[in-house]
Amino acid sequence: MELVEPTTLVPSMYLAHQANPATYGKRARSGESWNANADPRDPGIRPDEFLRTVTSFTVLFSLRAMEPRLPSETHDLIIDHLHDDVPTLRQCSLVCKAWLPAARLHIFSIVDISLYSIDAMLQTIFYPGAPFPSYIRELHIIDGQERTFDPKWVPRKVHLVPFDAMTQLSRLALEQIAFEELPGAAMDALRGAVSRVKHLDLAHVSFSDLSAYTGFLGGAPSLRSLITCNTTLLHVQLDAPAPRDPATSTPLLPHLREVNVDLGDRQLLDLICSPENGPPPIGALSVTLRTNDYMGNAVLARVLKSLGGSLTHLFLESFGDDPPPVEQVNLSSNAKLHTIVFGNTAIAWMAPLLNTCTASPSLKRVYSHRVPPPHDFPVLKELCLGPLSGCEIVFMQEQGNLRVPEWLEGRVRFSGPSGVEMPDLRAEYS
Repeated sequence: MELVEPTTLVPSMYLAHQANPATYGKRARSGESWNANADPRDPGIRPDEFLRTVTSFTVLFSLRAMEPRLPSETHDLIIDHLHDDVPTLRQCSLVCKAWLPAARLHIFSIVDISLYSIDAMLQTIFYPGAPFPSYIRELHIIDGQERTFDPKWVPRKVHLVPFDAMTQLSRLALEQIAFEELPGAAMDALRGAVSRVKHLDLAHVSFSDLSAYTGFLGGAPSLRSLITCNTTLLHVQLDAPAPRDPATSTPLLPHLREVNVDLGDRQLLDLICSPENGPPPIGALSVTLRTNDYMGNAVLARVLKSLGGSLTHLFLESFGDDPPPVEQVNLSSNAKLHTIVFGNTAIAWMAPLLNTCTASPSLKRVYSHRVPPPHDFPVLKELCLGPLSGCEIVFMQEQGNLRVPEWLEGRVRFSGPSGVEMPDLRAEYS
C-alpha cells in the first residue's frame, strides 16, 4: 500500500464527505471514473478513495508509533551512570541536543584549575557569557604544583575566574595558596567563592595569623563541612585564642556539621567549639593527633566536652606509630555518640576511650583498622560483656588465621583491608 505523507488533508476530506454525502453516493452509483489528479479536498471524492487515503495515514502513524523509543528520563539515567567517564560523556554530548545538558552536567561537574590549565580555561570555559560555569558543583584550585620553582598564578589571575556564574557551586578546594600574599582583587574573588559554598577543603595553605584565618572562614556563613590539612599561621599565638564576646560577635560557622582537621589547627578548632563562640552542631569530628602533642590532647578534650550531645561520629588518627597518651580525653559527655573509628595508628586509644563512653547507650559500632594488642583484652572483655554489649566491633582487616577470643565471637566482623573514612559514613550524619 502506498503511504501518504501526513498533511492537513484528511480532516478536510472527512468534513467534505460528512457535508456532502449525496454527492459521494451519486458518483458511486453512476460509475463515474475517478481522476487521480483531482484535489482530494473535492467533495466529489469517491468513498473508496477517501477510505484508502485515511487508511494510509493510519498505517503511517501506526508504524511511527511502533518505533522503539526510550523516555528521556531513561536517557538521563544512562548518562548519569557514566558520571566519571569523561571521554564517553563527551561522545554522548555529540549524539543529539537532548543528551547535551545531561552530559554537560557531569563533564563540568568537577573542575580542577592549576598553573597549566588556567590560560586554556579562561579561553574555552570561562569566557564572558559561557554556559559552562553554571554546571560546576566542585571546584579545585591549586597554586603551583608542589614545586618551589613553579610560578604562582592565583594572585595574578584568580579574579578572572567567573565565580558569580557558578550558581551550583557547593564544594571548593583550595591548595597551596599563600593568602597573606594575595592582592585585594584575588582575595575578594576567593571570598566571593567561599561565601556560596557548603563544603570547604583547605590543604597546605597559609595565613598571616589566626584573625586573618577566621576572617576568611567567617565569610562562609552556610558552611557545613570543613576539611583542613597542614594550615600554617605565620604569626602563631602560643596561648589559647582570646574568647569571643557573644554579645558583640557573630558565631563563627554556626551551621557546621562536619570537621576534619589535624591538631596543627588546634587553635581554630578550639575557637570554633568554645563556649564563647557558641559551639555549632557538629555531628562528625575527625582529628589527627601528632606524636607527643600534649597541648593537642588538651584541646581535643575541651572540644569533645563542648560538643556534648551533638557529636554522633568520631574519627581518630595519629601521625607516626607512637600516638600520644589520651588520659585527658573523655567521651562521657557525648551521650549520642553512635560510631567511633580508630585509625591504623590509633589502636592504642581503643580500650582507654571506650572505657570512658560507658554512659553512651547510643554507641552501636566501633571500627578499628587493627585488632587491639592482647594487653587491652581484659578491659575490652569487661566492656563487651557489660555496658557495651550491644555495640558491634568491626576490624578492617582480613581475618586469615587470626583467632578471635570467645567473648568477642558474635560481636565482631572482619570487613577486609578497605578502611572507613568520614565520607563513607556521611549519609548517617549529614
